[in-house]
Amino acid sequence: MENTKKFPIKVTLEDPVEFDGRTYTELQFRKMKGKDALVAENEKDQLKSSWLLYAALSGVPWEVFAEMSMDDMEAVVEQTVSCMGKSAAAEMARANAERDKLLSQFSGETS
Repeated sequence: MENTKKFPIKVTLEDPVEFDGRTYTELQFRKMKGKDALVAENEKDQLKSSWLLYAALSGVPWEVFAEMSMDDMEAVVEQTVSCMGKSAAAEMARANAERDKLLSQFSGETS
């Protein structure tokens, strides 16, 4: 399967983030390289390790992601999964299918 996603991937933030005297309204993400997998190697906190990786791919401080709204963070995750390689894209598709299945079961119970 050929990846037709063009880089950089641009994500416009619904809720701009202000950090260190700068306002972030859009982030651009490059394709992940092998060395990027090491940026959070010693970080024990899984959430912060994700922020460190996104920071490396976008060239902004990790604290921008810590200040980001959850809606914008979800948009970043969904729109940048192709940056993470084929296995991450497959895992996201599997997780989305599982989520849809659970939501379908839940909505069937409440009808």
